[in-house]
Amino acid sequence: MFVDAEIAAHLEATYAWRCAQYALAYGRLNPPAQSTAEPLGGGWLLYGGAAAPINRAVGLGFNEPVSSDLLDQVENFYHQKGSAVRIDLCPLAQPALQEQLFCRGYRLEAWYSMLVFPLQDKEPDVPVPEDIRVEPAEADQEALWVSVVARGFAGTREPGASPDMQEIIRPTFHSQGARLYLAWRGDQALGGGALIPYGPAAECASASTLPHARRSGVQTALLHARMQAAREAGCRYLSVVTSPGSLSQQNVQRFGFSLAYTRAVMALPHRLEAGNTGGRP
Repeated sequence: MFVDAEIAAHLEATYAWRCAQYALAYGRLNPPAQSTAEPLGGGWLLYGGAAAPINRAVGLGFNEPVSSDLLDQVENFYHQKGSAVRIDLCPLAQPALQEQLFCRGYRLEAWYSMLVFPLQDKEPDVPVPEDIRVEPAEADQEALWVSVVARGFAGTREPGASPDMQEIIRPTFHSQGARLYLAWRGDQALGGGALIPYGPAAECASASTLPHARRSGVQTALLHARMQAAREAGCRYLSVVTSPGSLSQQNVQRFGFSLAYTRAVMALPHRLEAGNTGGRP
């Protein structure tokens, strides 16, 4: 699939919306963190606490001009909160954003792959196991969904996951517009994931499988279900964000997703803090 600046703008807007709703939900669940998301320049300024990995500006460089004043506002926002300054950079954003970041001394800190599937295309012939079913997670299944997804990410077989991991996962369940899913075999939940539709694009997020159920088709079933839901929501594109060269990227490419572009996390060196490396929710 060829991705131009117009399509990239849709993908980045959906990604930025998801991140913003995650930050706002985190703030509602954890008031002491003073987590927030403030709109600026067609994107969002995310903050989740002094050293939170979500602290960065997202979605800049598409819908509004990039100016020195805009970047001053970004930097002042994080300086006032005592946080490192980070900005997500899409290679298809306005060239002025990249130029100004380089002039201001930002350096590359991390890469993320943006993968996309055009929903008008036919799904690839990847069989979904007959014994795996995917159902929407209901409001009273919050604890189950959070536990399963957190245990999948942590790679633990234990009945519970660490409170820290569950705290990271929980805001997605409470994010505005998020659709949550559980994958089942019989009466056992084996995995979970989320879909966030926004405009013409939808993003798959927070998908994981319990360690003992991996390589059994759980992720294939979750992808298939979310693809159908995105179509029903009227979306034209379905996206996934992964680490470059990861097993997650390999899995979604097997399902027909293609690499749209690689997003960079840019940071001001003199504001970097140990242990805060531009992670994503």
